[in-house]
Amino acid sequence: MNGKVLLIDSEAESRDLVTIYLARDGFEVITHADGASALDMYKKNNPDLVILEVNLLGLDGYEVCRRLRYNTQAPIIFLTNRSDLTDIVLGLGVGANDYITKPFNPIELSARVRAHLLRYKMLIEQSASKSEILKFDDLEINIHAREIRVANKRIDLSAKEFDLLTELASHPNKVFTVEQLFERIWGYDNDADCRTVTVHLGNLRKKIENDPASPRYIVNVRGVGYKFLPQKQD
Repeated sequence: MNGKVLLIDSEAESRDLVTIYLARDGFEVITHADGASALDMYKKNNPDLVILEVNLLGLDGYEVCRRLRYNTQAPIIFLTNRSDLTDIVLGLGVGANDYITKPFNPIELSARVRAHLLRYKMLIEQSASKSEILKFDDLEINIHAREIRVANKRIDLSAKEFDLLTELASHPNKVFTVEQLFERIWGYDNDADCRTVTVHLGNLRKKIENDPASPRYIVNVRGVGYKFLPQKQD
């Protein structure tokens, strides 16, 4: 099998279509219809990737995604009828790796599943090759455990926030453009807008900086992009 996929969707027709095409491509697909017990389904089956509808009974998909992110860094793809830009931004903001609107091309969906699983595997392998813990004054990043602490207090980050912080902190003082960060973390074939990098970095600063308006760690390089400072510079 190419991997195990948990599909959470209240629409039976959509579940059947996704299952048929993913099964043809060698994936094991486990389906579920409501959001209330989605987390239990995840813990029971430990899938490699989650496909999630926004419109669910019990809990909506955004809340399910947010809760899943406390338990896993596995890829999460929204597959939903909700197509407004605000919905897409919200979906990516709560930790999804991708956002696909219905009606959809099942062949494209299968290709994206494969791409996200490959990228996730590569990120795990890259993390394993780096130092396990990065320390910068009051900031500590545990790469293997995917945990961070500020002044010895654990801070909860979304998957993309953690990946951005790790990428920057692993290359202190190196300047990255927004486009470079987008390609490294989201992938060049992702349909999200590069502006999502700025949004995620803004949220990240609010969580790790004492004064987000005058950041200590993640700073702008005017006209170029961003870099990570290993210590305070006057």
